[in-house]
This record gives sequence, structure tokens and C-alpha cells, in this order.
Amino acid sequence: MARNRVTQRQLAGHLKVTQGLIYQWLSGHRQVSAEKVLAVCEATDWQVTPHELRPDIYPNQTDGIPLERAADFLDRRSAKRRAAERREQERRDHERRGSGFPVDHGPESAA
Repeated sequence: MARNRVTQRQLAGHLKVTQGLIYQWLSGHRQVSAEKVLAVCEATDWQVTPHELRPDIYPNQTDGIPLERAADFLDRRSAKRRAAERREQERRDHERRGSGFPVDHGPESAA
């Protein structure tokens, strides 16, 4: 919820449900109802996708996302994948260098 800047109370008010139900969704005690999935996604500006909430109903990652928002979603997913690949490459490079070689961590380590 924090990444979307929508509080549980705000989301509950928008969806006309209780804050307790929102908590149950977030804690995994209950699934978001099929009727509320798209409303939750819209309320979070599509930062949460239908697939993330109900993969049983929306099996593909872009299912339920409006076409005008799908490109944004795919761009975000690609950026996350590239960042993960960079981190993995840095980890492999570090392992390849071995522990006998110093690792430059930038200007802060020079002090």
C-alpha cells in the first residue's frame, strides 16, 4: 500500500468496504473478491495488477490492465528485470574477482 500512497482507510472508503477487510486482503487471510479486483487496481493507479491480486482469474500478467496502461506496466517490468540482471552480473563479477582483491565502492570508501 505504501508504494502506491493509498492508505488502507482511503482504499476502504473508495471501495465501500471496511478497513478490516483491506487488512485481511493485505495479510493474506482473504482474497480480494472478483468484483473488487479492478477497482483495487484502479485505486492504486494500476501499481497493483489484477494478476497480482487474483492470478486464478487473470492468469497472464497484463490481463485486465487497460491497453493505455499496459505499456507502462511492461516498461516497469522490463526496468525491474534489467536492474535484477545488473545486480546478478555485479555479484558474479565480485565472485570472479575473489576475496583477495579490493572492491571499489566509490568516493565514500576513499575517506
